[in-house]
Amino acid sequence: MKSISRTVRSPLGRGAIVVLSMGAILALAGCSGGGSPSGDSSGSDSANKTWTSEAALVKAAKAEAKAGDGTVNIYMAPEYTPFAVPGFEKAYPWAKVNATELEPVPAVAKFSAEVSAGFSNSDVVFMHTSGVQTFKSAKAIAQVTVPNDSKVDPGLQDPNHYFHPVVELPEVILYNTSLVSKSDIPANVKDLSDPKYAGNLVMDTPQLGGPAGFVLASERSSLGDAGWKDWLQQIENGKPSLTGTSSDSYASLLRGDKSYCICSYGDYISQKPGTPVGLVAYGQGSGGNGVVVEPIVGVISNTAPHPALAALFVNWMLSADGGQAGFVSTSRVPVITGVPGSDAVSLPSGTKVFPLVSDLGAYITDPDTFNSVYKDIFK
Repeated sequence: MKSISRTVRSPLGRGAIVVLSMGAILALAGCSGGGSPSGDSSGSDSANKTWTSEAALVKAAKAEAKAGDGTVNIYMAPEYTPFAVPGFEKAYPWAKVNATELEPVPAVAKFSAEVSAGFSNSDVVFMHTSGVQTFKSAKAIAQVTVPNDSKVDPGLQDPNHYFHPVVELPEVILYNTSLVSKSDIPANVKDLSDPKYAGNLVMDTPQLGGPAGFVLASERSSLGDAGWKDWLQQIENGKPSLTGTSSDSYASLLRGDKSYCICSYGDYISQKPGTPVGLVAYGQGSGGNGVVVEPIVGVISNTAPHPALAALFVNWMLSADGGQAGFVSTSRVPVITGVPGSDAVSLPSGTKVFPLVSDLGAYITDPDTFNSVYKDIFK
């Protein structure tokens, strides 16, 4: 039987932004960890493991469940739990899932508070990749290799296995077709600094580490540090509306509050026919780097009370007939190939995608450098 603990997040925006400093978390107390991944065994107290055999992982998780209550504790966005909780429990009837429903930003805040207090009951936390480095530096997350890691798009894989991408979120520019003429459709992200878009842009608060943070970070390499900061300032001069999530931005666009948004492609393809929202797949022309695709990743706590069950849950989330099929059913892009129906939710064939290496790699490994600029500019 599934157990879901619902946590309601408060909308964030101008004048109501609560940002947990990533740099401050590096001073967290009570964190244990380190060490190298070990083999397919369940005798170690550490969560660090290399599971090359799914059979061995299932055996260890089943033994762990038999020795305890069989529950794995996860922090996961509420749009994922309807398929993830019952699906996992159906696949492994001897296991249970206790899901605390949290979007990636509040999930990071809750996990950070627990790590700071020196006590955490969480096994798996799903977050933006921009939150990973802090927990890695604090030795709060484990190096875990699960069998299905090898199925993930190589461009998304973490070679050190601290994080496990489970879903891709293409971040696009959307516009309200009832408010925007064809001549005013931006062709690229850089266009958003144009004064003609002033007062008409909505996006999630960049320093929260979500879609807007990724999209804006993608321009740093081509513009250079000084040019990038100047470009960001020009966008801020246009007084964009800042929200807590890209879904909030999409809702604002749909209502007609604003004409343009940095939003998730998933919101676009799941909308009803006739919805007055159009798509800009930016970065496709000569010299363009393509659409930014952000992965949502799962991490396993270094003090996970159920490390084998945690690894099994992550592995199931990466299975074609498990979590990956669930993502497709909710109009999201899987991170492995061969999932039925994935063509309908993926970016159109031939769409150029921004490589995660280069500047976005720097954003993932050193988000504070970017976030400090965002905090200074976007008030």
